[in-house]
Amino acid sequence: MPYEIIILRPGFYKKTAAGEGYDAACTITLLKGKYSIIVDPGSAWDTKFIISEILKHGLKPENINYVVGTHGHSDHIGNLNLFTQATHIVCHDISKDNVYFQHPFEEGVPYTIDGDVSIESTPGHTSQDVTVFVTSGDSNLGVVAVAGDIFENEHCLFDDDLWMGQSQFPKLQKKSRNAILKRADTIVPGHGAMFQVPASYKRMEETEYSISQKTS
Repeated sequence: MPYEIIILRPGFYKKTAAGEGYDAACTITLLKGKYSIIVDPGSAWDTKFIISEILKHGLKPENINYVVGTHGHSDHIGNLNLFTQATHIVCHDISKDNVYFQHPFEEGVPYTIDGDVSIESTPGHTSQDVTVFVTSGDSNLGVVAVAGDIFENEHCLFDDDLWMGQSQFPKLQKKSRNAILKRADTIVPGHGAMFQVPASYKRMEETEYSISQKTS
């Protein structure tokens, strides 16, 4: 059963007016299909927003089956506690009701939710980033990669400075980015609007897209 991809909020990342720091909010995504899945539920200051947004789509927090944090930064995982009925997948950790489950993400083994949704290790921004690959019911979107901060926004396709300055492991992140670009038709980035993958990326050599799972 293909999924509807709903962007509850396109994220952003910009310097504050005073130039003392950055004003940041992550992209929050709802996947509706066989299961209801939230990817990156925002920061602790987004609680009222995310509850009101899922209500617009006929859901309450207790109706969410899975919550995914693409990595462990606070702007992405600040509302896990809202979804106590859900299975939580944060980086490489899988848990429900304080029970933790092992999965060999580091070996490149996908965690499959169903035939249309899988979660895979795509390290680089941090050591344990994951990307959610989902088959969309919209033929214009095709295979969608909800990739967190592996991609900051569409502009980082053409300006490496937009992502490399935030990267813990730039070489790994480059490999992860290329692998995602080869496979996905559409990308949901960590801090921007959903965008289509340019056709030119599909013509690159397969060897440019292998993802190493080691951070050294």
